[in-house]
Amino acid sequence: MNQRILGFLIVCLILVYGMHVVQEYKPWTFALYDPGWMVSTAMSIAEDGDLDLRNQLKNDPSQAADQTSLGKNGQWYPLHEFLMPLATVPFFMAFGINGCLIFNVLILTLSMVLLFKLCARHVDAQRAFIATVLTAFQTLFLSYAYSYSLEVFGTFLLLVAYWCAVKCKPMVTGFVWGLATYARLANAVTMIGFLIFLYCNTNRKNRRQSAGRADWVMFLLGGAPLGICFFATNWFMFGSPMTTSYDRWQHFVNGQGVVSSQRGAFSFSILERLPNLLMDQKSGLLIGAPLIILAIVFGMRPLWHKARDEAILLILTCCSLILLFSKYSYAVPGTTGNRYLMPVVALCAIPLAFAVQNCFANMNPVPDMEENGQQR
Repeated sequence: MNQRILGFLIVCLILVYGMHVVQEYKPWTFALYDPGWMVSTAMSIAEDGDLDLRNQLKNDPSQAADQTSLGKNGQWYPLHEFLMPLATVPFFMAFGINGCLIFNVLILTLSMVLLFKLCARHVDAQRAFIATVLTAFQTLFLSYAYSYSLEVFGTFLLLVAYWCAVKCKPMVTGFVWGLATYARLANAVTMIGFLIFLYCNTNRKNRRQSAGRADWVMFLLGGAPLGICFFATNWFMFGSPMTTSYDRWQHFVNGQGVVSSQRGAFSFSILERLPNLLMDQKSGLLIGAPLIILAIVFGMRPLWHKARDEAILLILTCCSLILLFSKYSYAVPGTTGNRYLMPVVALCAIPLAFAVQNCFANMNPVPDMEENGQQR
C-alpha cells in the first residue's frame, strides 16, 4: 500500500510541477535574478572549468551588477555558493540552460518524496500523502518549481541530513549536513539542533547499556571533511580560510569595483524584524504558508508526545533559521512566500501530518467499548 501511494505521489508531483513549468515557460525567464547567476556559474564550470565569471560577463561591470565576489587574484567569483551549479553540470551538458530547470524540478520532487517518508514514520500513508501534497502545492514550493533555486537545493540536503539523523546514522548525518551547509551557508545555524538531538540519542543508548562512541562525536567526524574542504576553498579563492564569498562582495560604482562584507546586513533587532518576517503581506512566512499555523496548533503536541527528541530537532532547526533571518536586512525578498525559510515550511509537513490525522480521527470517532459490545 505504501509503495502504491508513494508511486501515485511521484506521478502527481511530476504532473503538477511539470504543468506549472510548461505554463510559465519562456526562454531564460526561470533564471531571472539570483538563479541567473547560478546558471552563469554552471556555465563557467562546464565550459571553462573554473568559477571565474569574467568570461561569462565579458569583463563588463554593468553585467556583473552586485552578484560577484572579488578573488585574491582579481577573479570575479559567484557571490553565492557553488555546490548546486557543480552538481548541475551533467544536466547543463546534456540539455543546455534548460538542464538547470530540469535539475531544479528533480530536486524539488525528491524533496517532497523525502517529506512523505518522514511523515509516514509517524502516521499512515494516506495522511502522509495529504500532508505532503498540501506542502508541495499550497505553499511557495509550487512557485519555485519554475526556478533554479539555491534554497530548493539547500532545503533538499538539509532534509536528507534530518532523515539520516532520525534513522540513527550520525556519521552520515554529519557528512550530509556538511553538504547542506556547503550548499547554503545559512544552514550552519542548524548545527545546534542536530547536536542536541544526537546527544539525546547517546544518552538513550547509555541507558540501554549499548552505547559506542557518542553520536554527536560521529556527527562532527562525518562533517569534518566538508569543513576542511570549505576552509580550503576559502583560502584558495579569497586568501583566508575564514573569508567567504560574502566577505568579498563586489559591487560597482561608476565602473569602479567596491568590496565590502555582507556581515553587516545581519544587524537588525530580532524583535523589530520578526513580525515582518512572519507576517509581511507578500513574503511573510505565515502568509506564504498558512498551513504552518495548523501544523503548530494541532500537530506539534502529538509529535512531542510520540517522538520528543525529533520534535526538539525540528523546533531547534526551524527556530535557528527564523532567528538568523530575523536579523537579516534583505530577509523579506518581495516574492510569494519567504524562500530563505523554505526548510521551515518543509519540516512543518511533519506536524501537519499529525494535524491531518487528528482531523480524520475527529471525523470518524472510534466507537466506545459499550457500543462495540452491543454490535457484537
